[in-house]
Amino acid sequence: MNQAPDMMAGSLQMLAALLVVLAAVILAAWLARRFLRPRGTSGQGGLMQIVASQYLGPKKSVLLLEVPGAVLVLGVAGDGIRLLDKIVDRQLLERMTAKGGENPSPGFMAQLSRVKKHMQARG
Repeated sequence: MNQAPDMMAGSLQMLAALLVVLAAVILAAWLARRFLRPRGTSGQGGLMQIVASQYLGPKKSVLLLEVPGAVLVLGVAGDGIRLLDKIVDRQLLERMTAKGGENPSPGFMAQLSRVKKHMQARG
C-alpha cells in the first residue's frame, strides 16, 4: 500500500516538470518571434510586396514583386530565384499596382501579358 502515495507523488512531480518545460518552450518561441523577426519585411507596410504570382509547375513559378520604385519579375525554381526583368516605367507601375477603386488590380496573366508587351516594345 505504500507504493500508491509514492506513485502519485512521482506522477505529480513529472506533470509539474512537464508544465515547466512546456512554459519554457512557449516563452522561447514568443521571444524568438518578437526579437528575431527581420526588420522591414513584415506583411503590411513592408518594403516589398508580392503583387501577383503564377504557378508553372513543380517548384516553378513567376512572381511580380513590388519594391520601392520598381516591380521585379522573378523566376522561382527549386534551384534558386532569378531576375527576369525589372519594370521601372511609372505609367506601367501605376496600372499594375493600382489598388481598390472601380478597376481592381488585373489578374496575373493580364499583368504578365502587359510585361511581355512592354519587353517586346523595348526591343
